[in-house]
Amino acid sequence: MWGYIIAGVVILGNLVFFFSRRRKISIPRENMENIMAEKVIASVPDMIFMVDNQFNIQKIYNADPVKLSLPVEALIGRNLKDCVDPPFVDIVISNLREALISDKVYEVEYTVSVHGKITYYEGRFKRVQENLVACFERDITGRKKNEVAIKQNQRLLNAVLDNMPMPLIIKDIDDDLKYVFWNKQCELQGGYSREEIIGKTDIEVYGKERGEHYRDVDFKIIEEGNSYQVQEVYETPDGGRHVSIVNKNVVSNDVHHWLLATRWDITDLIRIQEQLQEVNQQLRMAFSVTNTVPMVWDLEEDLIRFKYPEFKVGNKGFCKERDGQSSLEAVGNMHPDDREVMSQLFADIKAGKIDNLHREIRYDVLGLYEDYYDLYLTVEKKDIIGKPLRVVGTLRNITESKLYEKTLMEAKQNVEKIQEINQLILDHSNNGLVYLHPDYMIEWENLAQYSEHPLAGRYKAGLCCYKSVMHRDAPCPGCVMQKALETGKREMKEVTFDDGFTVEITATPVYDIKNERQIRGVVLKYEDVSERTRVANEWKRAKEAAEMSDRLKSMFLSNMSHEIRTPLNAIVGFSELLVNTDDPKDKEEYMAIINRNNELLLQLISDILDLSKIEAGTLEFIYDMVDINEMLRGLEMSYRQKIAKHPGIDISFTSHVNECVVYTEKNRVMQVISNFLNNALKFTSEGHIHFGYEEQANGLRFFVSDTGKGIPSEKQAEIFKRFVKLDSFTNGTGLGLAICQTIVRKLGVRSGFFPRKAKEVLSGLLYLLGRETVNSDVPKISYVLSLRDRFSLLSRI
Repeated sequence: MWGYIIAGVVILGNLVFFFSRRRKISIPRENMENIMAEKVIASVPDMIFMVDNQFNIQKIYNADPVKLSLPVEALIGRNLKDCVDPPFVDIVISNLREALISDKVYEVEYTVSVHGKITYYEGRFKRVQENLVACFERDITGRKKNEVAIKQNQRLLNAVLDNMPMPLIIKDIDDDLKYVFWNKQCELQGGYSREEIIGKTDIEVYGKERGEHYRDVDFKIIEEGNSYQVQEVYETPDGGRHVSIVNKNVVSNDVHHWLLATRWDITDLIRIQEQLQEVNQQLRMAFSVTNTVPMVWDLEEDLIRFKYPEFKVGNKGFCKERDGQSSLEAVGNMHPDDREVMSQLFADIKAGKIDNLHREIRYDVLGLYEDYYDLYLTVEKKDIIGKPLRVVGTLRNITESKLYEKTLMEAKQNVEKIQEINQLILDHSNNGLVYLHPDYMIEWENLAQYSEHPLAGRYKAGLCCYKSVMHRDAPCPGCVMQKALETGKREMKEVTFDDGFTVEITATPVYDIKNERQIRGVVLKYEDVSERTRVANEWKRAKEAAEMSDRLKSMFLSNMSHEIRTPLNAIVGFSELLVNTDDPKDKEEYMAIINRNNELLLQLISDILDLSKIEAGTLEFIYDMVDINEMLRGLEMSYRQKIAKHPGIDISFTSHVNECVVYTEKNRVMQVISNFLNNALKFTSEGHIHFGYEEQANGLRFFVSDTGKGIPSEKQAEIFKRFVKLDSFTNGTGLGLAICQTIVRKLGVRSGFFPRKAKEVLSGLLYLLGRETVNSDVPKISYVLSLRDRFSLLSRI
């Protein structure tokens, strides 16, 4: 480049010299020199402007019409100030002034706009004679664009590095390992700002001892040229200690070398890991206490493994030496009575016909079959076509439970025999009896059914005898019970009432079995022949009620045991799997399963509490004037918040009359409609859920409709039973509809069915039917209820 400039300057100087000299030169020689000079100038890649001391253009060489703002003839005599873009005029003129008074070459960059297009030039100014400067202009637009692109890329790269989610550090190896880059995460986690770090060494930042340690490590990495990774404790200026994984690498180009370091803070990860280990230990202890072991069945390898080897040690019927066994081997070690059924169930799991298995089995590799086990399996993983790949479950030794169950059954039979005998005694004793504690508190009585006793209705369990019967603050004078307590013997007394009814009262002390001198209570016998039959009948009814209560209790406990154990086993089992897997997808799936089963367990408990209140008669029904529109708008707002994470579902209160105020039980109506809405949300993945009401001749007709999948007609008869779930993979307890049915039955209704609407599932109907009340013009309400696609209608009996 400088060669071109020097050649151009020499040629221009010669031209000026030739033109200024007044001497006679032969015409042929002058033309030859001019031609040579023009050829040399033409070989220069720049446009050359000759500018005088007034900055006016005197001549232009190598003119490029495309790049000039005006034709060459129009530019001659034009001031250079008018050609350069305004932002660069001052710097260009300043350099021209310097060039006019110096022999140096001055360089400047500027832009010239031609027809709205900006062209970048690099100008070099050189005085060729007094008051005349040669301006060499080279188009550097392409280079400028490249420089801009490079700067943009540099800014982008810096922005990316600066916003990385982990600390990134760069040290200049060629400049004494001084810090040249410290991103945002370094500031947040390291406790030092960029101003405190950039341009300094480790010793300047951390002090001599700690700084020299870092530098020794860095020099060793540079010397060996290897990657470096280590776990170390990093202390921030505020005294905080953070466990980090540090990675360091040497990065270089042809002329420069840097040390690149990243730091991953794993303090929280270690804390979580410790917590998970603690949870795992607790789970292991829980499994050990309950004699339960998690198990995994890999269907691809057909290999069943137990998670805890100590389970096999504590249970003699297992092979201790082997880590796993095939399903065929497992079935072969089961009791002969269980093999055929279990073989078919295992085959059904492999074929994808069933996803869950729960069964009691007898298992023993020694063939003794003395132990019973509760086996629960569920398909945990499938491939893209739905083929099962992995099954998880639990195996619990229930041998002791079986023995307890057998003992309890025998005890139950003995108690029933004793109850039967006692009942026979009571049925034939013709007595009214009361059992009291020594403090006169009534623990049991049958006088409430002893109708001819004038004071029979005052004897109540849990009450004080003389207070509730005689309304006294102390025992009655001549009290037969008080005398029996004093003498420790049986005492008798006759009492004749005003109507002539006479009762013989016998007080018999009852002694403690372990301490024959201590009286546990007193039995009062009210003798009357007519009452004996009535008391016997009452005992019989009490026995039947007790048996019915016992059966209902057993059924309830059986259902509850299964329903609670199912989510609890899933929570425990998948928590263990969560600890032992490193696959992020598996972890996410296990956590989702645990959350779903948590919600299911909470819902189950809530439903049981509601059901208990209903059956205990403690659920209140409070009637009042209710604004139906206001009630349903509140439900609409509440459920819109619930579906915020499901943009594909629209829920709307769509049908109503302008004003509707009725006399009804607001909370129970809302509970039933809310249950319909919850069911609609469970079974509707996209589309809409509409609810509202309309006025009919016999009252108000409420509805909930949705675009969900509905329920087959053959399943409709089952939906009102407790713990019935037609879709095992949908969260729920199977109690919601049973609760709704119980509520409406309390209000006097029965069940039936409705047909299905086209292209829409009718999730629920609730009629509020007017009925007359005594001395009131306000109608009370009865209920008509219909549920999703089983369309059960609850109407007035």
